[in-house]
Amino acid sequence: MCIGCSILERRKRERERERERRERERRGEGGRGEERREERREERRERSSRGEREERRRGEERERREERERGEERERGGERREERALSLFSSLFSSVFSSLFSLLFSLLFPLLSSLLSSLLSSSLFPSLFCSLFNSSRIGRSNMTNLLGRNSLKSANVKNSDLSIGPTGRKKCPRRFISY
Repeated sequence: MCIGCSILERRKRERERERERRERERRGEGGRGEERREERREERRERSSRGEREERRRGEERERREERERGEERERGGERREERALSLFSSLFSSVFSSLFSLLFSLLFPLLSSLLSSLLSSSLFPSLFCSLFNSSRIGRSNMTNLLGRNSLKSANVKNSDLSIGPTGRKKCPRRFISY
């Protein structure tokens, strides 16, 4: 006999026994048919009340779980809103900063270049150079020692180039002054 057939046969026997037992109880055989029926009713009531309590408990748990999930979704939504606002602020700040930097650079670069060119082309720069040169009180002999004996000759610096200023100091060689 195959396994499926044995299972079906066993179920058939169990149903038959159950049917016989019910018939005996209905007829009152076994002496306690009425008591057993009453016990079964009590068990059914208890099962149904237990089932109702269980169902109520499951419903409450489900409601709590759903409320918790809704709260978590609200928190996640708030976090998402914060993240979006932060990213928007950072992108706005970076764009404003870059545009301000480029504007500042575009305004300052020509100004600095014109200032530098005017400083180099004006008499201010050579006079600064000469004042530094004169403040060290370098005479012709010191200059010769400093620059080397032949350097003044090779640079075509003559005694006439080193004129004395109103303060009595030697002026900067005319060769170093650019007009």
